Amino acid sequence: MSAVTRKSIVVAQRIPPNALKTLTSYKGFDVEVWNDDNPMPDDEMSKRLTSASGIFVTLESKIKGDLIKSVGPNLKCVSTMTVGYDHLDVKALRSLGVRIGHTPDVLTDTTAELVVALLMASARRLIESHKCLLSGDVGKWNPNWMCGKDIKGSTIGFVGFGRIAQTVAKLLSSFTVKQFYYATRSFICDETTLASIGTPCERIELEVMLPKCDFVIVLCSSNASTKLMVNRDFLSKMKPDSIIINASRGDVLDQDALIEALTTGIIRAAGLDVTTPEPLPKDHTLLHLPNCTVLPHIGSASVDTREAMAMLAVENLKAALEDRPMPAEVLP
Repeated sequence: MSAVTRKSIVVAQRIPPNALKTLTSYKGFDVEVWNDDNPMPDDEMSKRLTSASGIFVTLESKIKGDLIKSVGPNLKCVSTMTVGYDHLDVKALRSLGVRIGHTPDVLTDTTAELVVALLMASARRLIESHKCLLSGDVGKWNPNWMCGKDIKGSTIGFVGFGRIAQTVAKLLSSFTVKQFYYATRSFICDETTLASIGTPCERIELEVMLPKCDFVIVLCSSNASTKLMVNRDFLSKMKPDSIIINASRGDVLDQDALIEALTTGIIRAAGLDVTTPEPLPKDHTLLHLPNCTVLPHIGSASVDTREAMAMLAVENLKAALEDRPMPAEVLP
């Protein structure tokens, strides 16, 4: 194959080694890697968008705004190593004939496990207790110290009820949860899936669900209709001893409203795997509230899952550049 017909692929951040090895083994592609754990800066990305045939990105690469103006006629695919794609201007890229690949399904179980861990840590005050050990602020045992909240017998509500939420429900069912509810704008879960959860699960309106729940788990997609959906009004409808978990996207939650709710007793506690920005500055109020557990967006962070995500992103990219159906394409 002549150099003229070879296709240029840009990897905009260091990725798992097996996936990179696979990508560079394909014939007919020239692969350029931004070999850094930090993403390629915008000025460098702008140069690559002008001439590349394909771009491999992660959540940290935002191809939107002014960067769209740099997209050249050769760009056929942006393959993101994520499930969500709000870091890409999908509409603008599609209008330029660029296909978009993502990585659904492969991280479902791993993310669901993290959500359960975050709920347990928030309910049983694990991080708060650990900090007390580190500071030496642990006195003699008393019956009221560090008492948390049981999952057994609780009522749990989901905002959004896709694959990850359904898997979380199945995992939590083993804790002898009393009732699950889910609130969605249009999606209705099929009866077979609901039966497989093992605990009664019912779809109800959000306003009705919030005051019923001991735990509210936010796993909806990020879009214009969900931005800042978890606001003062939302939180005020929750029970005073309830706990909210957000593992969707940071922009779904109004962090100022959450700080107010946590410091005034509107709700009991919160667990966050996503924030705005990411990561939060080390002096951010949320990081210093004893009743708020914050993680640095590690929902899919297992070795096997990250490798699987990267491999799927590679296969999406290869398929698009060979004008074949992609294993996981973002469709209109």
